[in-house]
Amino acid sequence: MSGQSTVFLFGQKYTDYIYDIGSELKLGTRNHAQAFRTQLGGIYNIKRFGIAKTNYVCKTFGETDAVIIQEISRSRRTSITRYTNEEDLTLEVTPCHWAHIAYIDDTAALPNIDSFNVPVTYDFCTANDRTLYEDLINKSEFIFDSRENKHLYSKVDTDKRIVLHDPYGSEVLCKGKVSHKQEITPIKKIAVNGAGDLFAAIFIHLCLEKDFETAADYTTHLTKDFMLRNL
Repeated sequence: MSGQSTVFLFGQKYTDYIYDIGSELKLGTRNHAQAFRTQLGGIYNIKRFGIAKTNYVCKTFGETDAVIIQEISRSRRTSITRYTNEEDLTLEVTPCHWAHIAYIDDTAALPNIDSFNVPVTYDFCTANDRTLYEDLINKSEFIFDSRENKHLYSKVDTDKRIVLHDPYGSEVLCKGKVSHKQEITPIKKIAVNGAGDLFAAIFIHLCLEKDFETAADYTTHLTKDFMLRNL
């Protein structure tokens, strides 16, 4: 696609309160934070990580506070969330080239996307039963999810592609079989918050410029390269 493309982003407005600790999180005792920062998360991570040639339009429905503890030594995070303002989920898309709904399982009601005439993707943030979202999955272009949730799709009746990722790589699941796989050497001792949002931003951008297979080939490595440059 030549020129600038527009991606519509829907999701909760997350305010992230991020604590970085150098060692493993110990429960029931005091943990020392090496750093602390507050920033907007969720769809705003995608916008922040976004590609220069893409215009990102954010539409929020509800607000959530998230306390995030990042164990840098283990490249792992723990989060505690609290809804501060829930709103009705009414999605109206303005002219664009792509729409992405972040954390589809973090909404009070499932959205109606029948009026959308552009590709729509989703991602998930919990390990909820994916069969609850089967209708939405079948209306999507494809789905982003964590690799550790692969088993949740065993009972989902769909021919849509599920793009799974983790620090060790990515794979594409289609009709219960892996159709594409990329393995990498994981980056150790990094802050991982927002890595999935970055992965989605790069993948969507590549799908707008290239084909799905090319996006699948390159997104994992480009995500790793970006995170290495921003250590």
